[in-house]
Amino acid sequence: MSEDIDIKVLLEEVPEGYSLPKGHTDRARLGDLHREVEQRLAAMGFEYVVHDDQENPMSRDSRRYYCLLVSYTASFQDVSGVLRPQLKLELIHRPPILDCERREMGYMLDQFIPREVPHRFSMACITVAETLAEKVLSLLRRCAWYWDGHQRGAFDTALVRHIYDVWRISGSQPDVIEPACQIFALLVRKDVEEFKGQHPEFDQAPYRVLRRSLAAASNHDGLKANFELRLAPLLYAAEKPDFHTCYVAFAAVAELLLNHPE
Repeated sequence: MSEDIDIKVLLEEVPEGYSLPKGHTDRARLGDLHREVEQRLAAMGFEYVVHDDQENPMSRDSRRYYCLLVSYTASFQDVSGVLRPQLKLELIHRPPILDCERREMGYMLDQFIPREVPHRFSMACITVAETLAEKVLSLLRRCAWYWDGHQRGAFDTALVRHIYDVWRISGSQPDVIEPACQIFALLVRKDVEEFKGQHPEFDQAPYRVLRRSLAAASNHDGLKANFELRLAPLLYAAEKPDFHTCYVAFAAVAELLLNHPE
């Protein structure tokens, strides 16, 4: 389980023969989308989370990254003490490399308390293969960014969920590893372009930084602690894997991605 909602934004091309209003760039279009999201959540009764030392909502990289924290009233007690009564909504403008897949989804609650007419809906989703590649890259790049002293602000302790997710994906859908390998180099180049200047060594030698991060993560006490304290209580499973089990699988997939010919 997670309190995060990650949505990829794909701006449609302007139809041939049409033009946007003067000055209405992609940055402005993203701003319009962000304001629409804020208005709709406010109309539904969500309230902004107030931080003393952090802006909310937050926008970065010419509005390509947008993050909004809203609170809600919990209907059930969180016995784990970990699940916060807040939603973290992230909108990321980054067109997918692989074609999206249409997926149907609904409420988990319907599995336990069946309704006469369950609420189901479908939406376009990033492929599992691209998700796998992004999770490996995100964890290694962002850990290196923090460990090398370049990150602004606090480290995201929930980032360790990528290790669990890669373990789960590689075990349940091993066929997605190969297509993930095929696009990994392109994802790395995109990261170098989008985050240029945030980590000088990554700009110059991204694979060297990623491999060093992978080696350091294997016995990093902070990651292991975050896994046990931040992630394990949220796992909805009869048998929960430990950090070492998940990391071995994560490292094996990461090695395949890093060693795939560019």
